[in-house]
Amino acid sequence: MFIAYNLAGEDAKGAIQIIDFSNDNNPKIFTEIKFNNADINTLYYNKKLNEIVFGGNILNDDNVSVPFISKFDYFNKTSLNKNTIKEQIENNLRLVKNDISDAKDINSGSWNMKDADDLLLAPNTVTGISYEQFYYVTLARYGGLAAYNNQLNKVNYIISYDDIKDLAKYDNYIYGISGDNGTLFRLNNGETRIEKIQDIGRFGNKNGNYTEAKATVQFFGNYWPDNFNFLYSMSENGFGYYSYMSNKKMTFDELNGNKITSNGVSYSLINDKKIAFNTFFYEDIDKKISSGFSIHEIILDNNSLNLIGTEILNEEDPVYKDVENLYDASPNFIETKSFQNNKNKILMLLAAGNSGILYYTLMLK
Repeated sequence: MFIAYNLAGEDAKGAIQIIDFSNDNNPKIFTEIKFNNADINTLYYNKKLNEIVFGGNILNDDNVSVPFISKFDYFNKTSLNKNTIKEQIENNLRLVKNDISDAKDINSGSWNMKDADDLLLAPNTVTGISYEQFYYVTLARYGGLAAYNNQLNKVNYIISYDDIKDLAKYDNYIYGISGDNGTLFRLNNGETRIEKIQDIGRFGNKNGNYTEAKATVQFFGNYWPDNFNFLYSMSENGFGYYSYMSNKKMTFDELNGNKITSNGVSYSLINDKKIAFNTFFYEDIDKKISSGFSIHEIILDNNSLNLIGTEILNEEDPVYKDVENLYDASPNFIETKSFQNNKNKILMLLAAGNSGILYYTLMLK
């Protein structure tokens, strides 16, 4: 399993961890590559090409934060060497602003950013990567999609589309979620036409800042081009699922009378039950901040999310005893994995800001 994370706060410091799950009961960090001048926001493992591509924002020579991507080979964990990886990363490092300066916007024939200097602003970071013929790299607020070749040394074209938060791939299609108006979309079959699927509704963080709000998208169940379902998280609008064939949408945005802010989603199929995992935080009536994760069963037949249980983490939890700002410590990234020898047993990893990576083992009946 591959995890990318950043230190909480303004410092540009991040890392990539490769975790060995060959022993389900005793996962170990196999290697860690640290960056002293870069935040890593997204990581993509390309099984076809056996390489890991990642991106975020990096401080350039002028100490300005700019979007970047890079990659390194991954054939098997025993072949990994930190020095070799770092050398590959440096050789493949691309400052996206430089690469797209001469590229053409497929929709207009030119690169029609609202302001060329916008790519120098901190919100313009790489937020998603996916692969289908090209590496599709998303930039935040004004960036759109840049289609890189396999070598990451040329941008073939650009598609303008504001504020793309995350990408997911299924069956030769690239899907995404945009924060500007809360839109789910897909890029048709390696083509250059974006098709809007569903408007979820505009969303933001607790200060109403849509640019910095987090959103994610992940597929689940019944996969085929004309009938696909996916989970999404959408900041203060909670999380939910959308079913394309039946045009159903279901959202969960409140817990015990408190409006939740959703950071991430994951999915597992357990005993033929579709299970959604969601990370969140909320501020209650007494201004107390709590965070954690929830587990829901997805019932498509009656369009519902049935709550199975929650785990709440707050200042009373020993995990958070040294954390001053629980907004920085709320679980952000979530990944779940079934045990090889017990499909009811789930491994869960949460990236929780200053508290680091939290690891859970869950038994679901």
